[in-house]
Amino acid sequence: MANNRRKRKVPTKFGEYGGPSSDDQFTGSENLRVNTFNCILDSLYSEIKKGEYKYSNLHNRFDFLETIKSLETSDITKCARKLSSTYHEDLEPVVVDECLHVKAFLLKN
Repeated sequence: MANNRRKRKVPTKFGEYGGPSSDDQFTGSENLRVNTFNCILDSLYSEIKKGEYKYSNLHNRFDFLETIKSLETSDITKCARKLSSTYHEDLEPVVVDECLHVKAFLLKN
């Protein structure tokens, strides 16, 4: 008769972050969700945020090329110099003149 007794439900305790406390018992599917699936989602989210930050930096460095036709010569020079100093091993300072030539070419065509 003792084996047929209903398991007593204890009111849910909430931990520091509003979720279940660490001493709660989970069923198999809840355990999978909490300890595996949510951890994977957290990891994916943090990696996506890192990628977003990196792509945002790249966009900020190269975005002047999108509007090069409408930029002033001084703005193009400033942006191209900044790009050249950031990628000093890959770009030579002549990239400033090349960007100005690209603007002139685009305005002709």
